[in-house]
Amino acid sequence: MADKALRAARSRVILHRMGEINILRDLAIVMMAAGVAALLFERLKLPKVLGYVLAGILIGPHALSWVQNSGTTQTLADVGILFLMFSLGLEFNLRKLRHAGPTAVLIAVLDVVIMLWIGYELGRALGLGAVPSLFFGAIICDSSTTILSKTLKDMDKMHEDFSHVIFGATIVEDIIAIALIAMLTGVASTGELQAAGVLLQMGQLVIFLVVMVVLGLLIVPRLLVYVYNFGSEELSVITVIALGFGVSLLAVTLDFSLALGAFLVGAITAESRLIGRLELLVMPFRHMFGAAFFIAVGMLVQPSLMIQHPLAILGVSALVIVAKTVNCSVGAFLTGNDLRTSFKTGIGMAQVCEFAFIIATLGLSLNAVSDDMYQIAVGVAVVTMIANPFLLRSSDRMADVLARLVPAGMKNNMTLYVRGVRRMASQYRDNAIRKTVRRSVWVIVINMAFVAAIFIIAAFVAYHPPRFMPEQIAHFAGRRTVFWVAAILCSLPLFVASARKIHALGMIFSEMVISSRSAAAGHVRTLIASLMLFAGVVGMALVTFLLSSTLLPSWNVVMAVLALVALATWLGWRSLIKLYSRAQTTVQEVLAQELPPPKPQAVPVMISALLDRDLDTVNIRHGSPSAGRTIMELQLRTQTGATVVSIERGREVILHPDADVRLEPGDKVLLLGSRDQTDAARKLLAGE
Repeated sequence: MADKALRAARSRVILHRMGEINILRDLAIVMMAAGVAALLFERLKLPKVLGYVLAGILIGPHALSWVQNSGTTQTLADVGILFLMFSLGLEFNLRKLRHAGPTAVLIAVLDVVIMLWIGYELGRALGLGAVPSLFFGAIICDSSTTILSKTLKDMDKMHEDFSHVIFGATIVEDIIAIALIAMLTGVASTGELQAAGVLLQMGQLVIFLVVMVVLGLLIVPRLLVYVYNFGSEELSVITVIALGFGVSLLAVTLDFSLALGAFLVGAITAESRLIGRLELLVMPFRHMFGAAFFIAVGMLVQPSLMIQHPLAILGVSALVIVAKTVNCSVGAFLTGNDLRTSFKTGIGMAQVCEFAFIIATLGLSLNAVSDDMYQIAVGVAVVTMIANPFLLRSSDRMADVLARLVPAGMKNNMTLYVRGVRRMASQYRDNAIRKTVRRSVWVIVINMAFVAAIFIIAAFVAYHPPRFMPEQIAHFAGRRTVFWVAAILCSLPLFVASARKIHALGMIFSEMVISSRSAAAGHVRTLIASLMLFAGVVGMALVTFLLSSTLLPSWNVVMAVLALVALATWLGWRSLIKLYSRAQTTVQEVLAQELPPPKPQAVPVMISALLDRDLDTVNIRHGSPSAGRTIMELQLRTQTGATVVSIERGREVILHPDADVRLEPGDKVLLLGSRDQTDAARKLLAGE
């Protein structure tokens, strides 16, 4: 009996050991394939993403079958998505969205909406259901920032006007794609596409995003600076990765996607002012697991199915290229770009890549995308990736042909339109009133999103008491009333701040409507402002009662509580305003001011981080256009990707200079980046 048990235990150990060896073998094959693909496609001057996908197809279970374990593939895909989206968030930076401007927003929204509609209608025409058709539209709607960045750098077109338009638009498209991923995850879990369900998903998504962004800006940047000041790179890496995994787990727990949580953490981490160093620390993980993700995408491809749909792949690829070219060209022109810039913008954005793979893989894992549809999606992404560099290289010639084909009269009218739009945009940017109104409206929206989050959390805890809650409260018959009152009290600072903003908007509106300075006109202005305040307060009350419908006690209790709350608000009005102002000031400081610099180190970066980076020195000469300008004004990192490691000024050495440091003639600037990045930075600083 004992011998039998011993043999069984040995068998389990052997099986476990074999499982470990199989996993190690699969990972070794994946990384070796990634290394070969990266080297080969770097030599061919083609996107390495394409090489990874093709390598995955080759070693996958449907070709050479070197990797057959589906569990390994899924794990690689999940971890790869996490690091890929986290690094995209690091590169995104919340300020980029703010600086993208209305041009980028209009181009991106127009392109995404039309491509979603085209993809959905095409899917329905092919006999797909509503949810798979929506996934198909999402797959073809987002243009790749990574592919465009590499292609434009290789072609030395990073500083042309259309490049700036493209990068702004692709940033906005990436944000929309993130929102689509979260919405599609919820839609796929129900299997239905209904207006009520979609609106509910979008509402929950907005609340989650607002709460996570604001709380993240309050906590994460200061936490990272605190951790970094210990001087341990290991501690910094572990903290950043822990945040990424933790928020991603929270997003998955709340039925959002892993990609959304990882992207949010990356975007918030980018606000810590340690972004350059954190990118260097995390970038090796992004390279490794990003390559593993794209290889996992390729391993899911079935060549036998793909070759059955050549016409579908080529037809959808042509549709994507033509439709995105037209959409983005029209959007760029409508926002005041000339015909040539608009057309080149459209050509540049006529491709799909990362998010097409991510959404297709997500749909496959949720059973919302069939195997055939997945093969077509991957094929379309591969074809558009290959075609995009050739289209961009020919964009100047095609723009010249288009300019000759446009009649002279139409060309003159288009020129007049572009001048008019640019003049209006200049006036709009100079209008302080509109900026104030826009800022006030955003504050009200964010405040109400937080109010919604407070009431949702209160309702959840009231109906699902946690284990650590005292038994007296968990089993108290009136606990819903207690949580409703608690939610009201927690929301009071937000209500007070929103009411003040609404009153300010009413005063602005009344001044714009009634320009007379007479006493009677003053009374009318006061009446208008008061009516707007009343309407706003009533609106907030209605929203609050809708949010608290599951917690509301009897009307007698409600009226008594509201009376007490009104009294408390009147007595503590100034205290509530101060409390809200402190929180608002903290967020603004994170967004607008530099955090305290970390302790300087003798060695600025890790040796391992320098393996694929170059250090270069640039002397700032007298008469150089960069002399007398700050690093922020030059937008050196945004324009070139290079980082300023130090500035040698006489006998003084400024390590890790802040963005507001002004370059002076005679400075010796030490740059860190890839060879292309340091070359571009040298040209920018020297004015070449």
